[in-house]
Amino acid sequence: MRETPSSQLRLVVIELWLGVTIVLLLTATASSLRDPSLMIYIGMIGAKGLSAVFATTLPAICGIAALLGLFQRRTSASVPLLLYSLFWLVLLGGGMLEEAWSAGLAGISRLNAHTWLVGGVMYAVMISGFLIMAHWSIRHLSERRPRATDS
Repeated sequence: MRETPSSQLRLVVIELWLGVTIVLLLTATASSLRDPSLMIYIGMIGAKGLSAVFATTLPAICGIAALLGLFQRRTSASVPLLLYSLFWLVLLGGGMLEEAWSAGLAGISRLNAHTWLVGGVMYAVMISGFLIMAHWSIRHLSERRPRATDS
């Protein structure tokens, strides 16, 4: 991986964002294990019990693999990072579209400006973080060298 100051800063921001979201997923996993009747909503997924544990643990494992690869500065870290980012982008983006579709124009017009501001900023920050991670991993996928075949 190229190590310029801007790429190092970008990598540190990605590692921090990845760490925070992994902690959130593991917290949701622990909450589901402690209280199996707890309903967990993550974007488009609404799950409870063992299905909530699987819905939060499997992406967390993928994120941990990406984080460990980033700490070791391996180019192979871009694959689990891309999968992790796409998981979140599909869930959050799909959940946002689903909410907008179900609320319709009448439901959207009833919301006050404060709700739009806070919710919009939250979604923008979250989706931006995952877009940055996805962009970084796509750029670094091209740096992966194919394995030499034994002839």
